[in-house]
Amino acid sequence: MNMFTYIEGEASTPPSKAELTRERILRTALTLFRTNGYENTTLRQIATESDSSLGLAYRYFSCKEEFVLAFYESLATEFIQQISSLPQGTIAQRFTAAFKLKLALVEPHSELIGVLLSSALNPNSRIAVLGQASAGIRVRMQSAFSRLVSESSDAPDAAMATALAKLLYIVHLALLYFRVN
Repeated sequence: MNMFTYIEGEASTPPSKAELTRERILRTALTLFRTNGYENTTLRQIATESDSSLGLAYRYFSCKEEFVLAFYESLATEFIQQISSLPQGTIAQRFTAAFKLKLALVEPHSELIGVLLSSALNPNSRIAVLGQASAGIRVRMQSAFSRLVSESSDAPDAAMATALAKLLYIVHLALLYFRVN
C-alpha cells in the first residue's frame, strides 16, 4: 500500500474532503521537493501546483517543515502498523525482517529522501531526524523496536531489552543512511 492511496475496505469510512485536500497538497509538496529540491521549493509553489490557494495550503501546513514531518510520520506509521506481522523468531531474524520491511517502505521514496538528507542530518534544521520536531516519531519508532525485541524468542531481561531496542533503532537509521547514499 502506498502511503498516499486510499484502499477501499481498509478503513471504515472513506477519507473526508479535507483529508483528500491535505493529502493532495502533501503529495504535491513531496513531488516538488524531489524535482526542485527542498530549499528551492516555496509554499506558494506548492499551493499553485496543488490547485489550492496559499491560505488553504497554510491551513494544513504552516511551514515547509511540516510537509517533511508528515512524510516522516507516514513512513513511521506504516512501519509500526506492520511490526505485529513480523515472523516469530530470534532478535536477529526479526530485526532482519523489520529492516527489509523498512527498505520496502522507503525504496519508493529514495530519491526524495536523498533530497531531504542534508537538511534531515543538520542538527539545526527543523526537520532534523534527531531534532525536537521529530521527537514524537522517534519515541513511537523506539517503542516499535522494543516490541520487536521483547516479542523475540531470545528476548533478554527488560533492562537489556530496552537498551538493545535503542541500539537496534540507531543501527537501522545508520543502515538506512548507508542505503540512501
